[in-house]
Amino acid sequence: LNYNDEIPADEITRKFAAWLENNCGGRFFTWLHFFDPHSPYRVHPEVDGRFAASERLKYEGEIAYVDLHIGKIIRLLESKKLLEKTILVIVGDHGEAFGEHGEFGHGIFCYEESLKVPLILYNSVLFAKNKRIDSRVSLADVLPSLLHYLAIPCPEGVQGKSFHNLAAGEREKRQ
Repeated sequence: LNYNDEIPADEITRKFAAWLENNCGGRFFTWLHFFDPHSPYRVHPEVDGRFAASERLKYEGEIAYVDLHIGKIIRLLESKKLLEKTILVIVGDHGEAFGEHGEFGHGIFCYEESLKVPLILYNSVLFAKNKRIDSRVSLADVLPSLLHYLAIPCPEGVQGKSFHNLAAGEREKRQ
């Protein structure tokens, strides 16, 4: 494994800030991948030192470090008066196991520790109130949902289905 390909969160934040300076005049789509909460876990002086005592705490420290940088990006969007016009999607690609079921990391087994990930959508206009959805959705549902909110027709063959009805407080109809 080549861990030299990993770009740390501070560098992602710096690169995004530089990119935004030249691209904030019109519509844009940006995808930022924070690799930090992946093994090998590092301790970051920018977050609380209590995250150094175990691998699980180092992992949580990596998440806190990414949270810190997401906050910097949000403040940057606010400073440019773009946050209200931006849909933020924050999602994990997978979870990590720390000994549950005798497994560490993520791999071939499909346990909750690996499958259950955060999914946060934010826009103060589209989502005026905080809403927690307890129904299961899939990462494949993100694209159809975003297309719905942007009033763009969803092309045929796109996997997933919009969860806008769940976000609006409706119950999912199961068959």
